[in-house]
Amino acid sequence: MRKFLFIFFLIILLSGGLVFAQETIQKPMISSPKNFQEAKEMGKNVLIAAKEKLPTIMKQVWEEQIVPFWKKADIWLKDNIFSKMEYHYKEIDSKARKKIEKQEPLLKNEVKEKIEIGRNSFWTRLRVFIESKFGWVFH
Repeated sequence: MRKFLFIFFLIILLSGGLVFAQETIQKPMISSPKNFQEAKEMGKNVLIAAKEKLPTIMKQVWEEQIVPFWKKADIWLKDNIFSKMEYHYKEIDSKARKKIEKQEPLLKNEVKEKIEIGRNSFWTRLRVFIESKFGWVFH
C-alpha cells in the first residue's frame, strides 16, 4: 500500500511538471531591422507609441508612486523633524525673551543716548556746513 501511494504521488508530481513544461507561451522575438527603411519605420513606430502612451504612463506613475511617497515623507517630517524643531524653537524663544526682558531698560536708555548723540551731531554738522557756505550772511 505504501509503495502504491508513493508511486501514485510520484506520477502526479511528474505529470504535473511535464504538463507545465509543455505549455510555455512563446513570445515573438524582436528582430533587428534588415535595412535603413525598416529601422526608420521601427523608430517612427516607437515614437508614435511613446507619444500616445507616455502621458498616461507618467500620470499613472505620478499618482501611484510619487504622490504617495511625498505624502508619507511629509507626514514623517512633521512627526519626527518639525515637531522636535518646534520644541527647540519654543525653548530658545522663551530663553531669548527672558534675556531681552532683563536687558530692555538698559537697551532703551542706550538707544535714547544714541539718538540724542546722533541728533546733536546732525545739527552740529548742519550748523558748521551753513556757516562755511553762508558765513558771510551771519557776520
